Amino acid sequence: MMNEETLFQSFSKLKGKISFKMKGVTKDKWQASTNALREVFQNLWIGLCHRHCIENIKVAIRKDRDTAEITDKKANKLLNQVIKVLKNSTSSTSMQVRLNSLTDEAFKHPVLKKRTDELKHITKTIRFSTV
Repeated sequence: MMNEETLFQSFSKLKGKISFKMKGVTKDKWQASTNALREVFQNLWIGLCHRHCIENIKVAIRKDRDTAEITDKKANKLLNQVIKVLKNSTSSTSMQVRLNSLTDEAFKHPVLKKRTDELKHITKTIRFSTV
């Protein structure tokens, strides 16, 4: 099972095998990998991977759609709003403001709110990426 220690060991082996300096990575929200990367690669830029965010939001919207009786059209509209936030945010602060502007009632549903709250938290804990 992968944990922070095994990731640390794996990243340390990688660092010993590469002939270039790692400047940055994009990743998902897994804190263990963030911690291990920071420990092995000093001053590494760590950014938020939008693909992971979008996939997580898609799953949340599907769950929300089923439990809150949201139509497919409404589900697509909600997803597009989140994608727009990700694409148009140019900093962590900008993303925080844009996430707070998602005012549709559906974003208050526990399943979807959990995901947007995670995004808000992530933008506070890792450096921002536009990738």
